[in-house]
Amino acid sequence: MTVAVATRQLPSGASIPVIGLGVYESGPGDETYNSVLTALKLGYRHVDTARFYQNETDVYRAIVDSGVPRDEVFVTSKVFSIEAWTYDSVVEATKTSAANLGGYVDLYLLHAPEVAGELNASPAQVLIAWSIAKGFVTLPKSVKQHRLKENLEAHNVKLSGEQIAKLDSPDDYFLSSFLNGRPFDPIKDYAV
Repeated sequence: MTVAVATRQLPSGASIPVIGLGVYESGPGDETYNSVLTALKLGYRHVDTARFYQNETDVYRAIVDSGVPRDEVFVTSKVFSIEAWTYDSVVEATKTSAANLGGYVDLYLLHAPEVAGELNASPAQVLIAWSIAKGFVTLPKSVKQHRLKENLEAHNVKLSGEQIAKLDSPDDYFLSSFLNGRPFDPIKDYAV
């Protein structure tokens, strides 16, 4: 039996499942493939990957082998700021990700952890600090000592009101519907 996961509507009109599987630091090959295949069989319908993770093709292979139609799986990918953002490099990265993931990507992000850079903190620390600022009890997971220490030190990260507002409004930074039957202009047509 699979679980039906609630969705949220993006400004583009697309619906994104509110729970998804992230495959960052999942090893390319069988580790990513098996994780995604199992998740899809359990009812996950959202997978987050990136070209930088080197496992997009494993994600797509698991989608195909799962029997779940590609159009029922919401796939997020991204290009990182370290990949030299120019118009041409973003277009090329997007085309590569789309080819790796069955012809299109449902949501393509420009991954820019600028708040973390402003605070000289890790993106994980910023999200933990944001959770604390919002009054949430935060339970970050790690099995690595340096990350356990980093997560705990997030308690000392102080976000400004402007930074909290930026983190409260992720829709301002979503790019969606890349290469899904529409003319391709990632900067002019798809920024929402």
